[in-house]
Amino acid sequence: MEIGVQRQGSHIAVTIDGNIDTEGGQQLADLSKMEDVELVTFDMSTVRTTTSSAIGKLMSFYKKLGELGARMEIRGISDVLHEQFAEIHLDKIIPIHRE
Repeated sequence: MEIGVQRQGSHIAVTIDGNIDTEGGQQLADLSKMEDVELVTFDMSTVRTTTSSAIGKLMSFYKKLGELGARMEIRGISDVLHEQFAEIHLDKIIPIHRE
């Protein structure tokens, strides 16, 4: 798994290529410690599937951002992953834009 991070002011754009693994989960935890963040967007268009552990890491990241007053969105998601997120109603918690 590779994570690309770009920052423009208070917006962080994260691109994930491959499934979220333990190392990737740590990188997410490190991102949640950045200061002056208002929005974090994820491009997960190349992620085909994920584990319950990875979903837990995303939810933990989402919760931490909320505690800091920041928002998280997914912009770009594969059809398969979107279906998986919809099955567990994750799309009702985290804003998902299929662009």
